[in-house]
Amino acid sequence: MHADKLVLLGQLSAGIAHDIRNPLAAVNLNLQLLKRGIAPELPEHNFIELALQGVERIHKIVEVSLNFSKPTVIEVSKLNINSLIPTVLDLTASAIKSKNITVNLELDEKLLEISADAKQLQQVFVNLITNGADAIKDTGMLTIKTYNEKPTKQGEKGFAVVAISDDGCGITEEDLSKIFNPFFTRKPEGTGLGLPITHRILHQHGGVIDVESKLGLGTTFYVKLPIFIDFTQ
Repeated sequence: MHADKLVLLGQLSAGIAHDIRNPLAAVNLNLQLLKRGIAPELPEHNFIELALQGVERIHKIVEVSLNFSKPTVIEVSKLNINSLIPTVLDLTASAIKSKNITVNLELDEKLLEISADAKQLQQVFVNLITNGADAIKDTGMLTIKTYNEKPTKQGEKGFAVVAISDDGCGITEEDLSKIFNPFFTRKPEGTGLGLPITHRILHQHGGVIDVESKLGLGTTFYVKLPIFIDFTQ
């Protein structure tokens, strides 16, 4: 049901995004022309600069909304999640280095392989690590832990689990029930689509995502993906 709602909302947001694009481009062009005719030392120059920043933010939301609405094609291969972590850390290096954040890795050397789209999983982990870094004010720790989880039901596969923890501000109980809703965000510069996209990718992989959080102590996201079983052997 949640996945169906995401598809419908994606289609709706795509239509709105297309309608916004052209007038937004016109606003941006006219603001740029106005800016050229005003001396930098005048207060009006700063007002136009603020308006342009607002236009850029709207443009970012429009582009993310369009990407959110596009059907995704999964190109799966057998992989070990541990092998994705170095690339993910490279992609999130700027967010981590902008603060005094220590990254603690606890990767299970016996982690079982899964069948997944490597690039899409990288996006999942980039989203979660970036969120963790954003939750840390000045200094803190991010922990990335992988481990195997045995099946709890008969006929169920086991899971390869990635737990991404931060010791940041935490999430209120009220917000925990909303964080996977499209466009919900408490960040001034956020789009509110990072976690919904993460949820959709994991759903397409047959995986799940859980979250635990305490205000003032931090948050942990648990990504669980079914292990690869070779039925040909």
